[in-house]
Amino acid sequence: MVCGKRDIDIEYLKANTRYRPPMKVNDKTVEMMWRVLESFNSEQRQMFLRFVWGQSRLPYNPADFTQKFEITPAPRNDDIMLPISRK
Repeated sequence: MVCGKRDIDIEYLKANTRYRPPMKVNDKTVEMMWRVLESFNSEQRQMFLRFVWGQSRLPYNPADFTQKFEITPAPRNDDIMLPISRK
């Protein structure tokens, strides 16, 4: 219980997620992300959480979420998001 839940329950994570405007729960990209996470196995979900959130387990109690999982928009300058080839 000290380390948190090993099994990543997607519905539990959704309930403890904050969406930074202009992101919304019903945006196509957000819905796609949840579908992809649902298709992951337990180990893949843990690795995803470690990569994006810095921890691989969820707190047992929603009150223990000292930092909610947050989905933020990408920068709007598309040029900086693309890879660049240098000679």
